Amino acid sequence: MGDPHMVQHQPQSRSTAADTETHLNAVASASSLTDQFQFEQILKVDDRLRAASDEDDLVHLIANETRKLAGARQVFVLRKLKRARWSVACVSSLALPEKDTPFVRWIEGLVSRIQADGRLNEGLEFSLPAFSNSEDDEVEAYPFPNFYWLPLKLSDGTVFAGLLLARERFWSKADAGFLSRHASVCVSAWKALFGEKLIRPTSRRSRWTGWIVAAVLLALSALPVPMTALAPVEIVGRDPHRVTAPLDGVIDDVLVKPNDKVVSGTALFRYEDTTLTSRLNLADQEMKVARARFERAQQASFSDEAARHELAALRHELQLKIAERAYAKTQLAKSVVKAKRDGVLIFDDRDDLIGRPIRVGETLIEIADPDQIAARVELAVSDAIVLERGSDIRLFLDADPLSSVPASLVSKAYHAEPNSTQQLVYRLHAEFSDPGVKARIGSRGTAQLFGETVPLIYFLLRRPIAAVRQYVGL
Repeated sequence: MGDPHMVQHQPQSRSTAADTETHLNAVASASSLTDQFQFEQILKVDDRLRAASDEDDLVHLIANETRKLAGARQVFVLRKLKRARWSVACVSSLALPEKDTPFVRWIEGLVSRIQADGRLNEGLEFSLPAFSNSEDDEVEAYPFPNFYWLPLKLSDGTVFAGLLLARERFWSKADAGFLSRHASVCVSAWKALFGEKLIRPTSRRSRWTGWIVAAVLLALSALPVPMTALAPVEIVGRDPHRVTAPLDGVIDDVLVKPNDKVVSGTALFRYEDTTLTSRLNLADQEMKVARARFERAQQASFSDEAARHELAALRHELQLKIAERAYAKTQLAKSVVKAKRDGVLIFDDRDDLIGRPIRVGETLIEIADPDQIAARVELAVSDAIVLERGSDIRLFLDADPLSSVPASLVSKAYHAEPNSTQQLVYRLHAEFSDPGVKARIGSRGTAQLFGETVPLIYFLLRRPIAAVRQYVGL
């Protein structure tokens, strides 16, 4: 029948093999589930990093999520500053690191020594007291002696930040491979926030460039420039003849139009003459009565002593009535105002004068020679600068804004007066440097006034300084 031990041994071998295969399948399945879980976790962390709203949010996510994924006990995120210095931007599980503490300065010193050793651009695993002084208290007191330096680099290889991971056990090659891939995700998230130029650390060349730019700006601020101001300008006639109201009254009709060319003796406007005509008629009648009384007394004086005594008084009364009639006639003659010189009429609108009560001496119309022109500038009080007689002025007329007309200041008002818009202005008068300049009277534009020479910085800050002084009084 055979050996019974052999018969029993064969079923036992088959059972052991089946159990072993089942165990291996379970282990493989568990390992596959673990890898899948880790992969999903990595993808979730990547999404969180890319969705960071600002740099503070990003460095906190990098520090805390990297600690979980890499199995680290503590993670430090460091940022490269000017002059190749390093600063701790974030520490895992801390909201805000105390940057002036000895421990933080010690961590920054570790990275500085890695940089001095020329190993900043590569992933580096080391254990204390490497890259530190053996006398440092942190070497003995810090409970996580095994570190891994993970640089974050731009596309050209420039290191702008880095992660320093710490834990009790050593770092393996598998850890290094994972962290290398994780570094690229962190760099991509940083670039998505700011772009590569803004996260690049300032180099020595850019620092010198900044000093050079500052020196150039300082030199330019002392550059002497003329103080200038802009103000509205209007072309006016030089020494125009002003037609003023000869008497009180109301204008009945204006016989000309604005910008009409007239000659001396042309009727310009006419007063309402009903009252003046009535006064003349009344004066004429009173003169006739006085004349009749005088003539009757003159005839009676030959025989009547009393009539002879009244004759002198009646003569003076007649002379008075004659004078009153002459005055009324003169006033009636003034009811039609005529031009006293040739030129162009300057006034706004006929309808503004018709029916308007006028007082003696009020200027109604100006008559100017179109070949004799000047410029009138209205300089606002807030733009007032020091100007001397003969100061240069450039005129930019609206009719030809691409070219300027040179002029010089001939007079300026001492007091500011309100203009048509009730803005306080100084009225300035200028004459053209070129007598042959042709411009229509009434043309408007902008005048650039040139005053004394001042530093450029004062030219730029004059208005802000004046505004501040109005509020603080310094």
